[in-house]
Amino acid sequence: MVNREPFFEAVREAPSLQASGEICPSPLLIYDLPEISLALSRFEAILEGLPATLLYSVKACPHLALLDHLRPRVGGFSLSSVFEARLAMESLAKDARQDAVLHLTSPGLRSCDWQVPCPLTHISFNSLEQMERLSPEVPETASIGLRINPGLSAIQDPRYDPCRQQSKLGIPLEALATLHSQAHPSLDRVEGLHFHSHFRSREADGLDRTLKALETRLEPLFPQLQWINLGGGYAPRSDLDILGFRQVIEAFSHRFRGRIFLEPGHALIGEAGTLRATVIDTFSRDGMAIAVLDTGVHHLPEVFEYQRPPQLLEQDPSGAYSCLLAGESCLAGDIFGCYPFQRLPVVGDTLNFIGVGAYSLVKSSRFNGHDFPSIGFRDSDRQVRIIKRHGFDAYRDLWS
Repeated sequence: MVNREPFFEAVREAPSLQASGEICPSPLLIYDLPEISLALSRFEAILEGLPATLLYSVKACPHLALLDHLRPRVGGFSLSSVFEARLAMESLAKDARQDAVLHLTSPGLRSCDWQVPCPLTHISFNSLEQMERLSPEVPETASIGLRINPGLSAIQDPRYDPCRQQSKLGIPLEALATLHSQAHPSLDRVEGLHFHSHFRSREADGLDRTLKALETRLEPLFPQLQWINLGGGYAPRSDLDILGFRQVIEAFSHRFRGRIFLEPGHALIGEAGTLRATVIDTFSRDGMAIAVLDTGVHHLPEVFEYQRPPQLLEQDPSGAYSCLLAGESCLAGDIFGCYPFQRLPVVGDTLNFIGVGAYSLVKSSRFNGHDFPSIGFRDSDRQVRIIKRHGFDAYRDLWS
């Protein structure tokens, strides 16, 4: 892992951290570019020399500046809507990429989505019914595939498990195998398969089981396929993790002769994100010290969804003081959690939630009229460059 301690020390020692010669706004979501580079290197090591392509899953964070930063080191983008596709196209147009992949899948596609030309290269329909209804309308540039539900998952929480019972996501593996055995005519157009069954998985055992299940049931379909998308949710950290994924994908590539896609999102940017906030009030209630921040769970919605406190840079497990960190909104449950400190936070202190780069911005809201966090990039020289501010005009445009 990239040594981020120098950056963290700079934040601890300088509450008014300088950003390109100006005072950093607060709250501020900082993306650590060296951390993103390291994450990219892990996946490059997994796929090097294989008939495989790395895509960035735009849903994790669709900010155009981030797409521009990732673009030189990925083969394209994985997309969950036509809006995401159009934004990715805007990034690709900046260097006239001709070989880039634009791979779309969504249960929410409609006929009107194709009114604006969108040169997709691949589309994975979420159901056979969706494919039969919409495939005549999709761009001719798109290779047609089907999303499948392999029925195997490494995800324990059913709220986030695409392989759950009665899942809306993908065609059940057995159902597709039956359709193929019956020579269903609609399958003649299918050139690829797509699945997603993992979430922050460091080990490749689950992927190995899934691929073997696909081979067992769908191998008769393989000769007509040109590609397969293995989805995302893989999170290798160590050299051993990288080796495990490489061995599984390489072995599969010898049996499946088409192109292989991998589409990480969280694994590329999640650990790189730090939400920097400022203490704006402190008091005690029922014997508990409380510090109110100039941000809230409306800026880190997964804190509320998962009911899991985010990691705090300044927390000290050996600290003698406990403090409940609360958000700025009027929601009673706008709470980050209770953290140990060597001293209690005071008004003006800077606190940093780390590992929050994925899904924070895209799920954020302006609840109570509070502004979005500004966005900054940190380069290897520790300098923070502000790339986005919001303000009242953006708020007014939304509601007027």
